[in-house]
Amino acid sequence: MSLFTAEAPGLPARLLALREPETGALTFPRSAFGCTTTGRPAAALEPVALSGRATVLACITLHQPVLPGLAPPVRLAELRLAEGPVVQGVIEGAGGDLPPGSAVQAVMAADGVSCLFRPVPPA
Repeated sequence: MSLFTAEAPGLPARLLALREPETGALTFPRSAFGCTTTGRPAAALEPVALSGRATVLACITLHQPVLPGLAPPVRLAELRLAEGPVVQGVIEGAGGDLPPGSAVQAVMAADGVSCLFRPVPPA
């Protein structure tokens, strides 16, 4: 089950979720088990593509290796997606921590397989 869709590496990604038709509750990532809020089975949910826009709630920089393929430093953030769910994500680049309230956009990583969140410059 794919987590996102994008045209090419570096371009904005849309996150693939499930929506509970009666309540509007969103489940991301999609789950074969169904809605994480209401417990409805996956077959009763609607597939939706979320914008990939998010707001940083908290961000830290890890300076030790944590996973194969993620060379330190790695910025990890708790993010509130524009549509509401709170998720964790890797922030693109090795700059400093992003302050709460910073805007980010999901993008396909250079490997063409994973998704990162890119800081959006202030308008």
